[in-house]
Amino acid sequence: QPPSATISPASAAAAAPARPAAAPAAPTPAAAAPAPITKPTPTPAPVPAPQPQASQASKSGAAGKMTAAQVAELKSKLAEFSSQLGDKFVGTLIDKILVEVPKRLATLRESFGQGQAGRDEFQRQAHTLYSTTAQIGAMYYADIAKKVELATKAGKMAEQGESVTWLEDHFDVLRAELSTIRG
Repeated sequence: QPPSATISPASAAAAAPARPAAAPAAPTPAAAAPAPITKPTPTPAPVPAPQPQASQASKSGAAGKMTAAQVAELKSKLAEFSSQLGDKFVGTLIDKILVEVPKRLATLRESFGQGQAGRDEFQRQAHTLYSTTAQIGAMYYADIAKKVELATKAGKMAEQGESVTWLEDHFDVLRAELSTIRG
């Protein structure tokens, strides 16, 4: 190789143009207090209207039956009540649900038909359906009732017609299972 093609690191450094030195960092005040840490207040996400018809297959089994997992969840919760409070209590609880939930559904439908004039009652009935069915372990049903309640709070009551129909239709499924458990 010709000598002019070989450049050593020392000769490269000597041949490089000089760079200006970096400016020293600005001194920071030693006594400055750190800025207080504040947590941002989260903005609640909008509550979408429930779509039970679109997801009906995932909410209940084929042919209007509860899935095995839903039945197991229901039976587990009722067995827990039975072990703590006795079979008589569970029988009375089921009987009360079989009488009260249809009344609540009728009031829900009636208040829905009243539009905004029935909004408070509609929301109250949706909440009661949620809490009653969640308490016994029928979470697939309770979840839709809760979505109806939250959507109503968010001003979307008018969009809940399909959800009300779903709750009415699927109570028949829940009623059949509760009646079987009751014996």
